[in-house]
Amino acid sequence: MKRIIFIIILFIVLLCVFTNCSTKYLDQPFSDFSDSTKNIGKNTSYCFDQLFSEEINTRIAESLKIDAMNPSLLEPKVLTWSQLELRKEFINYLVNYTTLLESIIIKDYSKDISKNAQQVKKNIETISLTHTDLLKKRASNLSLSIYGALAETLTASARRAFILKTMHQHQPILETVIEKLKQELETTQILINNFFDRQFLYMVSLVWPTKESSREKYAKIGAKILKRQREINSMLKEVIQAVVLIPTTHRQLIKQVKDNQGPGQTLYQLTNAGTRLAEMLKEFSNEKK
Repeated sequence: MKRIIFIIILFIVLLCVFTNCSTKYLDQPFSDFSDSTKNIGKNTSYCFDQLFSEEINTRIAESLKIDAMNPSLLEPKVLTWSQLELRKEFINYLVNYTTLLESIIIKDYSKDISKNAQQVKKNIETISLTHTDLLKKRASNLSLSIYGALAETLTASARRAFILKTMHQHQPILETVIEKLKQELETTQILINNFFDRQFLYMVSLVWPTKESSREKYAKIGAKILKRQREINSMLKEVIQAVVLIPTTHRQLIKQVKDNQGPGQTLYQLTNAGTRLAEMLKEFSNEKK
């Protein structure tokens, strides 16, 4: 009888330990996923901000050849302020969604689940309103419907099932958002190079002095333009390569949660990309100051 009682107690203890630690091994992968996405998001925002800034710089350069000035000549036309904010909504969704996943997985972080879920819900609603053809109504509704059950999923035993449900519902949305963001970044690369070319034309080529002693000033201006162009192009290249890793990494994390597999190779690639981009942003932003 004592032996049976001992076995029952041991089983209960082991069950409790397993239940409480069932998602503990996922803490680091999901933290890495979230941190890397945040770094990629910061650099993506920086690229869009630079496109906005270089358009203004181009307007300034072009205005030097105009006899009469008015405010509209210095207003952005390719990327307006409202368009910039819409592009950043994609980034906000990525960052807030990966933060939500991290808060679901990490027990000590779970008090922030409701707040993070509301942020993700707001991002999806904004994207759906401003890009009606981008997200299918069914996918959007599915992703929003899960948050009503949040209060019931904070126990460790329900954590795995809830994280899988959340990730499966967001995978198609994530893929769609990343594809749109990739297109926006590729367009940004084309546009910003056009702005740099026009700046060089108006600030160097068209005003190149015939007097040799006066040329150094304009050569230095041209060198600065080319340096900024090289920097932003190198960052854009890294960011475009990094963002496409996000949905692939997300899919691998689904397998890890479902089948207890180790983190996929893409997570390491994403983490390395996020680290490189963080260093690039630090270097470029400090130089700008």
